[in-house]
Parts: sequence; structure tokens; C-alpha cells
Amino acid sequence: MVKTAITLLGIALVAATWWYVFDSRAPREADDAIPLEALRTAIAADDARHLPREVELYRTGRGTAPMFAVEAGGGLGKFEMAYTAFGIRYRDSRMMIDAAADRETAMAIGDKAAARFDDAAYALLLDRIAQADQVILTHEHKDHVMAVVRHPAFGAFADRFRFPEAQRYGLLRHSGSQAIAEAIGSLAAHANRRGHAYCARDRGRSCARSLAGQHHHSRPPRQRQGVSFYRRHCVEF
Repeated sequence: MVKTAITLLGIALVAATWWYVFDSRAPREADDAIPLEALRTAIAADDARHLPREVELYRTGRGTAPMFAVEAGGGLGKFEMAYTAFGIRYRDSRMMIDAAADRETAMAIGDKAAARFDDAAYALLLDRIAQADQVILTHEHKDHVMAVVRHPAFGAFADRFRFPEAQRYGLLRHSGSQAIAEAIGSLAAHANRRGHAYCARDRGRSCARSLAGQHHHSRPPRQRQGVSFYRRHCVEF
């Protein structure tokens, strides 16, 4: 009798664990969903002189992770991950969005045997961030911030790094040195108003809108030095 009860309890625990960890459902609606169609409509009204000239994709590595880790109810399948950053090129300036993952982080996430890292692409990304006119991060997950918070020359672009106060804790947590942590702690955060979450300038809004729709790009990117360049005007996305 006791053995049967223990067996049934074990089955119940396994079932509960499966539901909670692997098969629980995400909410039907999420806060702050990006209205892509509204953003694309807004792009059409922008002055073409202020639109970006091109969108650059920097891919420093790739790997896999369990599907349940990234999608509620995803089960035990594998999720293909890519560690990326974007460059938004204007006529006379560049904005960097996100900062991918460094080698240490890329090799530690998910399946280590499947992890790959491109040192040349990461070196190029570090250079682009250091020279950018503006640097912003969509959120502070490890695979989006490392080339910023572990940048060997953080001070070179610190005054051009923009982030809302809500990101400060995560940035401090992932910072690569005490000096960088102190610098991030001393920087003034920027307003994170709805509709302006990613950019600080008017033309920056155009770049964020276009980036939100870039995954619908129908042509494969051309590879060059570890960077994929989307050679279409952002208004066409």
C-alpha cells in the first residue's frame, strides 16, 4: 500500500514538473507588444532624407538551447540561437543596437558541443560600438549586451551609450570589470517613454521601426568579414 502511494506520488510530481517546466502556457497577450503594421505605416510618413541608408547584421556566434527554456510548452526540442547586433547606417552616422555575446558567454549557453563563435566578427563589433554615434540595448539578457558591458574600451563610447533606468541592474550584473560597473553606475539613464523605447532622436525612431520589420526581408544577406549587410532602404521593409 505504501509502495503504491509512493509510486503514485512520484508520478504526480513528474506530471506536475512536466506541466510547470515544459508545458505551461504563455499568456494569450503580452504587455508592450510591438504593433508592426502601425510602425510600417508610420515609416511611410517619414522624411526620406532622415531614413537609414542600410541595416547591418553582426553575428558573433550561434548555438542551441532546450526549447522549453525559450518558449512555454516548447518541450524538449532544440532552439537554434544566434548572437547578434545591428548597425543602423545613416548618411553621416551609425547607431548600434544590441551587443551580442562574447566568447565566454556564447560557449556557456545551451549545448556546449553545438556552440560556435566568430572571433573576427566579435572584434569588428567591438570596433563598430566604439566608433558609433549612439549605442542602445533592447534588453539586458547576456546574449544582447556583452560587447558593451565587457568592452575593453568602454570609456571610449560611454557618453554615447543610452539606456533606461530599468536596464541598469542587469547591466551592472553582467559588467566585465569593476571599472565598467562604476562607469555604468555613474551614467545618467535616459527616459524610456512608450514609442521611444529604443531611440533618442527622431530619425532613430525610423531605424527602430525598420529594424522591427527586418525579419521579413525576402533576400538572403551578403556576407562580408563576418557581417551581413541588408542593402535595402529601411522604408522598404
